[in-house]
Amino acid sequence: RAHPDAAVILSAELMTTLKFMPNMTRLNRALGHYSPDATVVLVVRDQVEWRNSCFAQAREMLTPLPRFHNYVNVGKHGPRGGNWDFLEQRYRRAGFQFETIAFDKRVREIGIVAALTALPSLSGLAAIAQEERVEANPTASALALLAAEQMRAAVAGPTGAIEPLLRQRLAALVRKHAADLPPTRFNGFTEALADEMRGIFRESNELFAQRHFGTSWQTLFPPKAIDHVSPDIIDDLTPAEQDQVRAVAGRAVIEALETGLIHIAPEASPG
Repeated sequence: RAHPDAAVILSAELMTTLKFMPNMTRLNRALGHYSPDATVVLVVRDQVEWRNSCFAQAREMLTPLPRFHNYVNVGKHGPRGGNWDFLEQRYRRAGFQFETIAFDKRVREIGIVAALTALPSLSGLAAIAQEERVEANPTASALALLAAEQMRAAVAGPTGAIEPLLRQRLAALVRKHAADLPPTRFNGFTEALADEMRGIFRESNELFAQRHFGTSWQTLFPPKAIDHVSPDIIDDLTPAEQDQVRAVAGRAVIEALETGLIHIAPEASPG
């Protein structure tokens, strides 16, 4: 029911994808029951870091994924999201007001919650004390992501999916048992692939940065050198690393069985 003092905040990375664009106008109409001034706040980042993060988050949550180079591959309609300038145009065309935050060094230091609540559209609504702005969003290591993939395959088969609530609980078990794995973060980009990705967005990034932040995109997000490329399948690990990953996944599977999260299906009777 509409309420004059109500504020609705939706957060979803899927709202940045090409598939979501047909829903933008409908979402604006739905939010119009609460306020005529619906505002989109887009948090932007370097597309190389963003795609790494998207892949890592999906794999950590036991989502079946293709190889990384196929995941970031450009399709017939161009990249699957990441053009922040184009996304702004589409949201404005759907009737939204628009604000943006660059997820740069400054925002990392103060925290995304503090950055969001300082925006004009939210500052008057967000009565959040500084000590309440607690954020915890740890990133799983590259090896932990492969342990998660081993867990998913053990439960659902080579390409199978797991229902969302169970995925969350199994992912928590993997995080628990992967705590002692080397902490190196996932990066799927080679230097050449990173250069290609940044080249696709160079012009639109520059327009967006100058319009909203009065500076160049490269000043906001200086390109980082690629210091390692993470294997995205277990077969590309060393034998010792494979043993580590399988041990973590095995412990997580055993605890899932012992706690009744998953069950071993009985074998079918012959004949």
